[in-house]
Amino acid sequence: MKGPSAAARARIPLVFLLVAALNGCATPRKPLPPAGEKPAVAPAEDSSAAGQPAAEPTGNGHEEAVPAAETDQPVTLDVETAVALALRHSPELAALRAAVCVAIEERRAALALRDPELRFSYGQGGTDTERTGIFPVGVDRGVGLPPLVTGYVTNTLEAATSSDHGYEVALRLFPPNPFVMRAAAMSGDATVRAAAATLRAAEWRIASDVKRLFNEMQWAERELVTIRTRLKLSRELYEETKIQASPAKRAKQTTDVATAARRYHGVLRRLADREGDVETAREAIASYVGMRAADLRIRHREAVPAAIDIEKIDMERLERFALSRRADIEALRAQEMAARGRLAEVRSQAIPWFAYLQGSLSEATTEDETDLRWRAADGSRYADPSPPTTFDTETSVEWRLDARVQIPLFSLPAALRQRRATEYGQYAVQVAEVEKSVVLQVRNAVDALRSAQQNMTRYAADADPLVAEMKELLRQFTDEQGKVLVPFLEDAMRLREELIRAEDSALETAFAYREAVIRLEEAIGGSLEEFLRALK
Repeated sequence: MKGPSAAARARIPLVFLLVAALNGCATPRKPLPPAGEKPAVAPAEDSSAAGQPAAEPTGNGHEEAVPAAETDQPVTLDVETAVALALRHSPELAALRAAVCVAIEERRAALALRDPELRFSYGQGGTDTERTGIFPVGVDRGVGLPPLVTGYVTNTLEAATSSDHGYEVALRLFPPNPFVMRAAAMSGDATVRAAAATLRAAEWRIASDVKRLFNEMQWAERELVTIRTRLKLSRELYEETKIQASPAKRAKQTTDVATAARRYHGVLRRLADREGDVETAREAIASYVGMRAADLRIRHREAVPAAIDIEKIDMERLERFALSRRADIEALRAQEMAARGRLAEVRSQAIPWFAYLQGSLSEATTEDETDLRWRAADGSRYADPSPPTTFDTETSVEWRLDARVQIPLFSLPAALRQRRATEYGQYAVQVAEVEKSVVLQVRNAVDALRSAQQNMTRYAADADPLVAEMKELLRQFTDEQGKVLVPFLEDAMRLREELIRAEDSALETAFAYREAVIRLEEAIGGSLEEFLRALK
């Protein structure tokens, strides 16, 4: 069965969601029942009579029925246990729980900082120097006179060595743009809330469907009881009609017998239809709870919900309650907030920000080693007339701080901003329209509940006196032992059938009222008891 999505609205704190990512997303967890529902398990029935094993304790204060697939034994479920099992075995909910975990991880990835870079370099080199010089060759002319230059000779200066080595260490950081990060955090948080709210909406919808199926199945099974009784009476009337027939009244005999047979077959067809309805509802419930329909036994609620004074309910407060508790509306609002965050993120990217910050330390050392000797053209060696330097070392240390700022002039087209703005406006319009639809749905559900309550009250007031009169007439058609007098057999059969119809009508109005309560609770996204407690 299909119904509007509805769930209790509850904001999930970010810390809780992050813990869920660490603890709950890696391993499957049992789903929690919707707000206002407790997965209580009905007490075990008589095992000897029903072939039903007692439920095993789970260690959490509740007993939980085990699906038949695990025990190969029939399992009896009440509505609360069926809801809990449906929430556990639903493939749709399993996918939505995984979607919550994905949203949490996507938020974490969106806020993750870029890893820093550590740079290191080292270099070493050397130089061997040879110099060529032209020196004069002269004759000594005596003391006090300069030498007489007679020619020039080319000599080479050798063994002049220079070596250098150094290193550099740099740490490069990529500081996040705080404006972009704030917008990404808002978008990520809203996306996680939207996924969680979508999950709660699906849980509430499935819980409402299971409740509705239980109500329909209970009504059909109750009607089966009266139909079987009516079938028995119709069969008895048919048999007695044949016995009382006389040859003198053959024409009337044929009409009476045919009428009785037609009535019997009509009840028989109705019995088959209702049995089909019961099996259809049983199969639908079995598909929700993950069991075979043949292994499923149903335990119903006997009591009809207490009548609610609809006229005293403040419709404005009820509508506000629905708008605040419906998880599908909460999901849309969160999606709207996520779209707003994505729009802010795009706009924030237009703000110039540091591409990186880098701090570096470098050290360089240069060593000059000289052992100067001149070599003449003929290969002879002699001392350099200038004084030699044997060793020279120079060391330099440098600190640097570099920064680069990126200015997005061409990488942020206006079309992207317009797309995000349109997306945000789309969700805003959708939220407004859904809120209008929810208000109308609540009003229609209240009207249906008011009508069902009036029908139940009116039937009790009008039908009870008639039922009492029919019972009194039926006593007049029976003897002291309670056996129907032969002349009044057909009248007594008809009275009994009318009494059964009256019982059917009373049951139908009661179950229609219960259906209206389920419909209203689905519309407001919470239980009526919770709403009434909030009014106090």
